[in-house]
Amino acid sequence: MQALVLSGGSIKGAFQAGAIAHILEQGFAPDLISGISVGALNGAFLAERAGRAKIPDWPKIGAELEEFWRTRITKPDDLVETQSKIKIAWKVFWNQFDCIIKTCPFKKLVYKEIKLENIHASPVKLRVGAVNLVTGEIVYADESSPRIVDYVVASTAEPITMSLVDVEGKPFYDGGLRDIAPLSYVLGQGASETEIEIFCIVCQAEKLTEKDFNRGKLLHLIGRVVDIITNEVLVNDLSYIKRIKDSLKDLPSGLIPNPLKPFVDSKITLIRPDEPIPVQVDSFTEAHIDMMLQLGRKIASQVYPVYL
Repeated sequence: MQALVLSGGSIKGAFQAGAIAHILEQGFAPDLISGISVGALNGAFLAERAGRAKIPDWPKIGAELEEFWRTRITKPDDLVETQSKIKIAWKVFWNQFDCIIKTCPFKKLVYKEIKLENIHASPVKLRVGAVNLVTGEIVYADESSPRIVDYVVASTAEPITMSLVDVEGKPFYDGGLRDIAPLSYVLGQGASETEIEIFCIVCQAEKLTEKDFNRGKLLHLIGRVVDIITNEVLVNDLSYIKRIKDSLKDLPSGLIPNPLKPFVDSKITLIRPDEPIPVQVDSFTEAHIDMMLQLGRKIASQVYPVYL
């Protein structure tokens, strides 16, 4: 099994798209794609285009993903609509708060570019994670779900900043609340596989750097808090996987429980930026998108493949 694991990261998903395009050019052909937040968007785009093609030309699909970012996501207005401070304050006062920025343009873009019938026809398995705000549980919708595109939109809904997304009568938020890069989840899906190769592409650098931000601007303050939380979730997940690999690597194969074998035997390549990417969803430009695409390609070319 060849799997592609894609983290959240908001507008930094352009970095991810560049890295994806590079590894697809090198011959990687995913059987399974699992994504959270913007990783759900990128993953659904890949699966949808594979469904259109029937027999996927993966380098071409990677190029289409880059083109999507270059031509369809060029400025904040392509994704979000800002609300006046007075309107937000009014909603808070009357207990009707829903979000800081509206995502109507983004939703229109998703439903235009990602067609349900093509995902259903895709030869690629797709898993998209979103969090049920009532139960607190993360739900992984798969390619057979009639609401899979809705789950993609829900997975990208950043807490507080964006509106909750109702799916089948239940409120959902960004899957990054529980799992920023679903690597452990994918490993858990591979118990019956004899050979597993995974490319995990995350938008977060290994360490957060000291950063100046406008503490008085609510959007930036929330963004910084989310960065810290998601970075911690990712660090813990990667540490957990490494501990399992290290503790079991010297055991004979026959003594390793089947559910844990993928943690030991799989080949995992992690692609991530060396430094945090200082681009925000409310202020990016075409130049930022191009810079992140090129950076993704550069980092991917440096580590392809280097196994954990």
